[in-house]
Amino acid sequence: MPIMIDQDHVQDAESDLGWLSKFEVAEDVYIPICDRHCWELYPQYRKWFDKTLVATESNIKWGYAGTLPESYPVVLKPIANLEGMAMDTYLIKNEKELREHYRPGSAWFEEIEGPHYSIDVVVEGGHHPKMFLTSEGIPCDGFRFKYWHCNLQNQQNYETKFFSLHKHILHWLEKNVHHDFYGVINFEIIGDKIIEVQFRMSWQFLSLYGEKIVRNIIKLYEEKKWTKPAFQSFQHPEGYSVPMWFDGYKKFEIDQEKLDTILREKVHGVSEIHIDYDPKLKKSDYFNPPKSFRLGFINCDDLTHGFDIAKQIKECYT
Repeated sequence: MPIMIDQDHVQDAESDLGWLSKFEVAEDVYIPICDRHCWELYPQYRKWFDKTLVATESNIKWGYAGTLPESYPVVLKPIANLEGMAMDTYLIKNEKELREHYRPGSAWFEEIEGPHYSIDVVVEGGHHPKMFLTSEGIPCDGFRFKYWHCNLQNQQNYETKFFSLHKHILHWLEKNVHHDFYGVINFEIIGDKIIEVQFRMSWQFLSLYGEKIVRNIIKLYEEKKWTKPAFQSFQHPEGYSVPMWFDGYKKFEIDQEKLDTILREKVHGVSEIHIDYDPKLKKSDYFNPPKSFRLGFINCDDLTHGFDIAKQIKECYT
């Protein structure tokens, strides 16, 4: 059985599953990388899709849409969003904007400052983290990220720098996860506040984690046992995930010949080129931040090179 994935929204030059197509798991084992699959697989953890519950646990001020905060700015977003990608998320600077963007089923949250991390925690037996796979998102406008800096766990000063966050995550696991959970839990953190928890890994970064880590994670789901020493570094190099953004959705004319040439070259230092756009799909088939469209992303070991390839690919879409 392949790793569970929504193939309708994952397109790649090589296959629907792209980089993940090389991995197989046992027939009776499911490895979720989509929140809708987590909803089906882990009913006991469904409450954590509610962002207000996560905010309460993290001592973040919040209120339902229709109530007023004590101060601004705040972030208005859906209470639950199983598709992610900052859909219907807005930075609100005053009461007028809050009323203009009112949506039933939304809530406002105090704006949290600090670096933005995505940490995939490999967990054995609920309370026992075996590895932290840490990425930092470098934000740009409109709740988008300019790029992600991945595999920070291999930096020389990582344990010291992230000690307090690891302690915070461990406390959260001990309080909220049952002893029979084996797999990966993703924590999205701003500053020192957990803002989202997903009972799955971040599939966008998997090719940067490397085959050895992914195969060991698959083995954990299959055998309910982590075969490597706790916190052992696999020494996979740091890397970057570069999203390709357009300002809004369009129906594109594609220079397919030029695009195929770029994708075929598989440039040295690039582990994955992933394309979201499919001309057969409609705008409603995609999930994006307001007024934005993610064409895809590039995973690479050189940031400048990644930006250059992203530019070349975007020029194929007019």
